[in-house]
Amino acid sequence: MPLGVGSLYLGHTRRRVAPVLPRFPARLAQTTRSVQANYSHTRQWRGLSISARLGAWRQSGPLHDQGAQLGVTLSRLRHAAGSNVLQRVGIDARQLRHGDPERSLLLAQSWRQEQDGSAREAGAELRVQDTGTTDALLALRSYTPLGHTGAVLSHQRRPHSTAYSLSHGSALALSPRGLFWGGASGADAGVAVSVAAADLPALDGAAAEVQAGAQRRQVLRFGQRRLLPLSGYQRHRVDVHDVAAPLRDADVRVAHPGTAHRPFLLPGRVIALPVGVEATFSYIGSARDAAGGALAGARILNAALPPLGRDGGFIAEFTQRQEVLYLLQQGQLLQCPLHVHEQRSVVLLVGQVACAPLARDALPGTITQQPRVQRLLDEAPPIALGMP
Repeated sequence: MPLGVGSLYLGHTRRRVAPVLPRFPARLAQTTRSVQANYSHTRQWRGLSISARLGAWRQSGPLHDQGAQLGVTLSRLRHAAGSNVLQRVGIDARQLRHGDPERSLLLAQSWRQEQDGSAREAGAELRVQDTGTTDALLALRSYTPLGHTGAVLSHQRRPHSTAYSLSHGSALALSPRGLFWGGASGADAGVAVSVAAADLPALDGAAAEVQAGAQRRQVLRFGQRRLLPLSGYQRHRVDVHDVAAPLRDADVRVAHPGTAHRPFLLPGRVIALPVGVEATFSYIGSARDAAGGALAGARILNAALPPLGRDGGFIAEFTQRQEVLYLLQQGQLLQCPLHVHEQRSVVLLVGQVACAPLARDALPGTITQQPRVQRLLDEAPPIALGMP
């Protein structure tokens, strides 16, 4: 809890160890109690973080003891080339009721780099005590949306001992939608997120950003599935956002951005969260007939859009990439190939496009079947079914 200019920590632990074998009487059970209190304060000074800690504890039971502890740590965080370097120097002093004072010096440095929702860490620590004991530690860790991996090597001098550990944590969920894979983090529930790509088969790359609980935002690609682990017996906030970096040639938006769910999950429970994505392809240009004249007032048949301007100019937005622009002008069908000459952000510039006559039976069925197009064709003068 906050107290004054610092923070106060209070702790109480009660541990009872009972005999495992039934032939031992229950009175041999041992109970240990411990109470501790710590107060810490941190200040910033000339790029340094100075942290001071003062604490006391008392333990009763088979091992009865009490004492006090004082510690000071100096830390400096530096940013360089997309990575963070943290350096620490600490001094700790402990005074036990039945024993001599214990003092130790800590030297530590860690390096961390983050990129695209993943992080890599490397750290080294050296602790020297006035009793002659020296501890050294080297740790490597990797955090990705699919799991956490770590390796730790420690060495102690006087007494001499070496230890190492390797760990990896991931979470898997199998459902009728497929296999979902994600980081573990000790969670016992989760959200299975999937980005549909059936309506946008030509798109690739980042599609949406999803955040669950206190986790970092994760970027999902088209057609990707991801398991976001969460803790049970808690209500979590799950948000879906537009991706920060646009795609190469389309403006991609989440169909329903914002808070998707506030689920209360029980252990072992996984809910499905399909994410709908919409894309907009924007073309800017002007249409010309075979003689080079502007097709003023021509109607676009690919989608419900305003007629062309007096100079044949158009700003056309489609939900899918278009190779040909189909027009209807004064009872004549025209086809205009779209060739992108330049791209500005997500806007495709096609310049002047040359249009050629088109027979009615050559118009694609996906366009002809639209009620809007059928009404325009019925209102227009007779159009030849085949080319002359």
